Amino acid sequence: MTINNNECNYKLHEFLGDFSEEKKLLKLYLAFRERSKPLPTIAKTVSGQREEWVRYFNKLIETTNIIYAENNGEIIGFVAFDFKLNSLKIPDNLTQMIQEKSQSKFCEFVFAASNSSLSLLKNATADIFQLLKSKYGILYIVGNINRQHKKDKYIKTIQRIFGFKVFQDFALHEIP
Repeated sequence: MTINNNECNYKLHEFLGDFSEEKKLLKLYLAFRERSKPLPTIAKTVSGQREEWVRYFNKLIETTNIIYAENNGEIIGFVAFDFKLNSLKIPDNLTQMIQEKSQSKFCEFVFAASNSSLSLLKNATADIFQLLKSKYGILYIVGNINRQHKKDKYIKTIQRIFGFKVFQDFALHEIP
């Protein structure tokens, strides 16, 4: 599915297993991992880290829905979502609030990688969230904050770019 937003000149796509697109997503993912080191690694060598990152990327491809933004044929960012909430850990103080709403209205924000300007990413993200709402009926995006490296900076980023509210290590966004 492609959505055009002429104001910012990008297109949204759902990843449907196309190998050439997977290679582009992997390239962006590896560059993003190298630059920001968002998740801790257990590997001791550079090649070991890369192998670990590729394994994690393959897990994302196999277990999540990926929506990505493309500008002039280049992928500028992607977000991976899990509609089954497989790895979500809900804090005790939010469990009741989450359980009061239909689980089918939730999806888990698993990972995002980007390489573009802030304004373009904010608009693309808002459109990605609207795509989730219109196509899948998703009203709430939730996720756990598993970062150790630059955690405070990450929290400020997901609040600024994605509009998440953060409760301890749990992020919640209601799609307008």
